[in-house]
Amino acid sequence: MSEDIKLFFYRSARILVHFVRAQKKRIYRKIVCPFLAALPVIAPFLRAQMTERWFHDKAVRFMSKNVFTSEKQQKEFFSSLATEDLLSAQSVFSALGKIQKEKIRNILDPRKKTVALFFASGAYRENTGTIAERLRAKGYNVLILIGEICNDQHERREHVYYGGNDIINGMDFIDVLLEISGTAEKLTRAKRVYFPHDIYDSPLGNVINREGLAKHMAECDYLFLPSRIVLDRCGNMILNARRKFPEFSRKNVCLIPGGYIKLDKNLEYFEQYNQDTKTIIYAPTVSKERMGGMGSVTSLAYGDQIIKALLDNFPDYKIVFRPHPHDLHTALVKTIREQYDDNPRFIFDNNQSSYMKHYAASALLITDMSGTAYTYAFTTLQPVLFFSHDEKETKRRFGEFKYFEDREKIGRVAQTIGEMVHYAKSLLAAQDEWTAKIEQHRNSLIYNIGKAEDYFIDNFEYIAEAKKHPDWVYI
Repeated sequence: MSEDIKLFFYRSARILVHFVRAQKKRIYRKIVCPFLAALPVIAPFLRAQMTERWFHDKAVRFMSKNVFTSEKQQKEFFSSLATEDLLSAQSVFSALGKIQKEKIRNILDPRKKTVALFFASGAYRENTGTIAERLRAKGYNVLILIGEICNDQHERREHVYYGGNDIINGMDFIDVLLEISGTAEKLTRAKRVYFPHDIYDSPLGNVINREGLAKHMAECDYLFLPSRIVLDRCGNMILNARRKFPEFSRKNVCLIPGGYIKLDKNLEYFEQYNQDTKTIIYAPTVSKERMGGMGSVTSLAYGDQIIKALLDNFPDYKIVFRPHPHDLHTALVKTIREQYDDNPRFIFDNNQSSYMKHYAASALLITDMSGTAYTYAFTTLQPVLFFSHDEKETKRRFGEFKYFEDREKIGRVAQTIGEMVHYAKSLLAAQDEWTAKIEQHRNSLIYNIGKAEDYFIDNFEYIAEAKKHPDWVYI
């Protein structure tokens, strides 16, 4: 079956699935909820059960701390909801969102512009450094909005609110939205600034995924980009999206040669906590089940063999298994963890927000196509070993990406478990040579190394006031 036919069926299946899900939600909300609420025998029981369920929901509890001053006030809120609304998550979050919106509006200074950072998931929250605090110090209203409750340090910062379940799209007081993961396409009033989370031009899924990303970038006003390679790739993706979808040609997009804030923070951490310890990290990208069409690249299906080979052939090294945050709770990751948990040299890293503790103590990273490969190399100046179990297919499909073309500028590519062991030994034996090579490559590509956050803060007025910057690229 040709690639075009596969993509046709994949695209059609996605459209059908989205349609069915939307109809199920609509039927549940419009028909099932009112019907159950009208049953005099069942309704009181359902009401009590759903009220208890909402009291224990992580997102509801997080919002309640911001919008209610007491538990009594929270109970009065749920008592005021109709039974059919209690049965619908959309209705509950919509009602809470309206209260939260007014609470936020009341604390904003109307004389100042309002900036919001949006973290749709638990991943990539460190990518904006201390931008929120520094913009607040410059006199802006600044909010942090989250779409997933992770109980991490970012949720303990000042002025953090819940923006998930479509709540963010109702916040019409936002002037500038910084998007790290996720999007808020209905905030037409806000200037949207997108921070790609990869330092290189990672393929980011199949053609459908890349098409969706291109549309997203074409809808934004600014892209804060880490490297020359990413700037070129994003510019081409936006132009291609406009050719295919003329509606995205209605406004300019500004490409900012800004740098990679996460790399700068990594370098600071590494300078302070670098340890010369014998540790090898295995960090695969998202599994093929979640990436659709990326089976020739992703390596998690080989994770068991990879970890076993590392434990067997490198007895003096600790082996850290760091799955992608989106795979943390999958059956495959759970199986691998349970198989090796009793081995004292096996470490399972499930920290979604930060990886630097183990990166700073490691000598080698093994991955497949994860964007963390170049971030790791440019932070630690240690080599990377890419496991490519179907290199021929990988090159055929993704050879145009500099990510794949440049792999051997920071390490080696192994196609079998045996090659992986061989190359790992050779890379560990020549670390000084690789350090010099990687540093030279890094310095030739990345914008504003060590100063990316300063660059953003110093030039933010050009975004807030929509002024043209002489060094930025407008397409």
